[in-house]
Amino acid sequence: MRILLSNDDGIDAPGLAALARGATGLGELVTYAPASVQSGCSHRLTTDDPFQVERRDRAHVAVVGTPGDCVRWALHEEAQPFDWILSGINNGGNLGVDVF
Repeated sequence: MRILLSNDDGIDAPGLAALARGATGLGELVTYAPASVQSGCSHRLTTDDPFQVERRDRAHVAVVGTPGDCVRWALHEEAQPFDWILSGINNGGNLGVDVF
């Protein structure tokens, strides 16, 4: 099983590391997450600028963009499909739908 991990608090966020620890053993983990904090804009997609992408290692990619950009890029770039997409663990409230 392949599992995509992402979040809106950035690739270096402690919550994302905790999610990865919790998902360890469930399958192959691949992380595509924002290079910096993107709270409050999870539903936004970049349509008019190119992405800047930093592949940190085989399973960790930082994207200069929104969480939606990260998932979209992962689905486009990875050779094999994902069985699950997990997002979190969030630092603070999940207000994306409220903002949307």
